[in-house]
Amino acid sequence: MPDADALRVLEIDRLLTFAAERTQSAVGKRAILETQPAPDLAASRSLLAETRQALHCVQSNRLPALAIKDDVLPLLDAAAASGVPLLARELAALFRFVKRARRLREFLSDLEEGSELWRLGKRIPDLGTLNRELEDAIDEQGLLLDSATAKLRALRIEISERRESVRRSLEKFARRVEVRSVIRSIHPAIRDGRYVLAVRSGARGQVKGLYHDRSATGQTSYVEPELVIDDQNRLRDLEIDEQREVNRILIRLTRLAWDAEDAITEVAGLVARVDIAFARAFVARDLGLVEPELNDGGPLVAIDVRHPWLLALAFDRGGESGDPSLDALRAHAQASVVPFSLTLGDTFDILVLTGPNTGGKTATLKALGLLALLPRYGWFLPTAGPARIPFFRGVFADVGDEQDLAQSLSTFSGHVKRVARILVAARQGSLVLLDELGSGTDPLEGEALATSLLEAMIERGILAVVTTHLGRLKQFAGKRSRAANASMQFDPDTLRPTFRLLLGVPGASNALRIARNLGLDPQIVEAAERELAGSGDRTAELFSELDRSRAELEKLREQAARDRDDAQRRAATVKQRESALAHADAALLLHAEAAAEARLKAFAEEIEEPRRQLLALGGKAALAAGRIVDALRRMHSASPLAEHRRRFLRSLKPGDSVKLVKMNENGVVKKVWLKDDRLEVVVRHLSITVKVDDIAPSILPS
Repeated sequence: MPDADALRVLEIDRLLTFAAERTQSAVGKRAILETQPAPDLAASRSLLAETRQALHCVQSNRLPALAIKDDVLPLLDAAAASGVPLLARELAALFRFVKRARRLREFLSDLEEGSELWRLGKRIPDLGTLNRELEDAIDEQGLLLDSATAKLRALRIEISERRESVRRSLEKFARRVEVRSVIRSIHPAIRDGRYVLAVRSGARGQVKGLYHDRSATGQTSYVEPELVIDDQNRLRDLEIDEQREVNRILIRLTRLAWDAEDAITEVAGLVARVDIAFARAFVARDLGLVEPELNDGGPLVAIDVRHPWLLALAFDRGGESGDPSLDALRAHAQASVVPFSLTLGDTFDILVLTGPNTGGKTATLKALGLLALLPRYGWFLPTAGPARIPFFRGVFADVGDEQDLAQSLSTFSGHVKRVARILVAARQGSLVLLDELGSGTDPLEGEALATSLLEAMIERGILAVVTTHLGRLKQFAGKRSRAANASMQFDPDTLRPTFRLLLGVPGASNALRIARNLGLDPQIVEAAERELAGSGDRTAELFSELDRSRAELEKLREQAARDRDDAQRRAATVKQRESALAHADAALLLHAEAAAEARLKAFAEEIEEPRRQLLALGGKAALAAGRIVDALRRMHSASPLAEHRRRFLRSLKPGDSVKLVKMNENGVVKKVWLKDDRLEVVVRHLSITVKVDDIAPSILPS
């Protein structure tokens, strides 16, 4: 299992909080923040399958009704602890929860049979009996229905009738002449749950009955006339009976809920699980995450990884750009986080990551840890394609330089204590992430201790990534098999990190350059440079030269890539122009042949009348006319126009412009059928099918 300290320092809680914003149910929102990684490979794959199926539902806009706002488990626990029955509004919350859970169960049962979400739906207990009892007794707003019991219905009917009788009696009494003159209104008021009349305080003695209250000004007294006292006493008895019946019903329904508490708890857990699966799906859609390939061992292979939390943070901040669309937010987030690619556990098991402070070493370390952990929560990953992630037997991390003040431990002592605990727990197939290895003490002793630690992890078959500034660890990674160097790129021209991970080469810390760039007194920096030069240790200088050479190489590679892209664009342009010229040649030839045919037809029409006259004369004149007609026919049959039209048709493609001769309109080719010498053309938003004989090149004037 992943180490608890690793979960804390890798800040998995931030991502859970980000996903919690996409949950819809109260139980899901509470449960997602308490989520723990899956204990084994099979459970992890099940969670990934749930996310995949939920994402398919999200993408097809087929969403379950998960807006279940009531979290009923605390209500049941409190009622059980106190022995006090649930209130009507609390039972209404339970009713809403059970009702919506049944709808979710029905939704999941309609999904692909045998799928993970379908199986979860089958596991949701059917609380049909409890649902029916609650439905008959209470509505979703917490009102106890008359249909709860026959006795309650009868009591409420009698109460309603008696209240109406009392009200009518008081109104009739108030209309008496001797009473009307001393009361404020003929319509009864209610005080202490009883009907009363509003009487002018100075004439209160003229209305015999019980005095209940007076107005704030003291000008009005509220009196219950004696003629309705007995009826209202009976009404009060009925109301007491009604409340007792209500209490009895609440106790019965509460006991039913207590009896079903285990099933309700199971329902709540499954509702939360489905809700969390859809929350993961929404995150995957929003951030453009990709489902990983989770394996039982093998190397970790990931291309273009982005730190998940930095990606989520950039997504949230993307709304400030003014374009709230999902595609824009996703593009902004991905453009804001520099990706890296890494293979760990193939040619090397230990990676020593070096480079300047604030260059992204710790962020890369955390991103790698999250890459290993998130599939065990069912999360997809921020990679360019499916990453291959081994199911690590343990994930351990010591990231940060916090002091343990409670135990009076220095930074170094705290590191050593955590690393010692990690070495006890980590075994073959574990991933260990150590930040600033060997720091906080004498450099020589720190290097020796760190080197021995790396040797021990190689021997135990542990995969590890460590960050450091110690030169000896860079040398160790360069010489030791199963170990490799990597660095965070630093631009020597701008004196700023690029946050790019470079495998195979160590990096310089560039502390003096960064110090100068941050405004430290140049004389102090120059003195430090002289001290470093006089020490005889050219390691830092060599790494700086390597950084410069690497930066130059990177610029050359980028220029080569730009040149290649430019050449490809030029080649595409040339090809496009060649295609256009071929099309134009075919069109010109077709136009020329069409013009020749038109002239031939026109000539044939011109000689038609003389031909008839010659035929009418007979003899040699008729023979000459026949020869003229035969020659015209031979000229027409020898015309290559038909072949040129087919060639023109073959040169056309969707999107080309042609002219429809009969309509004298230009149109756009939509589809071509070479076998039938036909094509579909869009003219004025209408699609029509025409023969090749009916079109002409649009590039030429009509």
